[in-house]
Amino acid sequence: MLFSWANTLTVLYVGGMIGGVGTGLVYGTCIGNALKWFQARRGLAAGVTAAGFGAGAALTVLPLMHSLSANGYEATFFRFGLLQGIVVLLAALALKKPSGRAAARRKNPRLPQTKADRTPFETLRSGVFWLMYFDFVLVAASGLMATAQLAPIANGFGIATTPVSLLASPPRPLVRIVAQ
Repeated sequence: MLFSWANTLTVLYVGGMIGGVGTGLVYGTCIGNALKWFQARRGLAAGVTAAGFGAGAALTVLPLMHSLSANGYEATFFRFGLLQGIVVLLAALALKKPSGRAAARRKNPRLPQTKADRTPFETLRSGVFWLMYFDFVLVAASGLMATAQLAPIANGFGIATTPVSLLASPPRPLVRIVAQ
């Protein structure tokens, strides 16, 4: 919602930082909860949860495009920010830990576990954490850079004005889709 009020670059950056931290908190909570519930299939649980995040982003593309063209970015960012906040808060009410017996029953004896439990501050002082964090930043940055170059690539190949239909939307030139 802060993006809808941004009138300086500083406010835009602060909104981006708050949004990034919020996204990380929601994602971490969802992954952590899925791993607690499905300890015998941790990889599958993490994968399905990550796929849900991706699917959610993909499903919002068309409504965002239509709202941006009809209402402008201020109203769109405000409404979608408010809607996402409400959805996250309502979904958080449904999160719960598995019961004691259910957790014990789901315990996977072959699952390697550490002997030491780390506090958040101990984790932040760990070199392994910062290496993984750096790797995640590089992966996200490379994906964003590739996405940002779609319009110049389309112009280079001469397909920027080729009509493209995404799902049920009417065909439009690719450059207009990327710019939105």
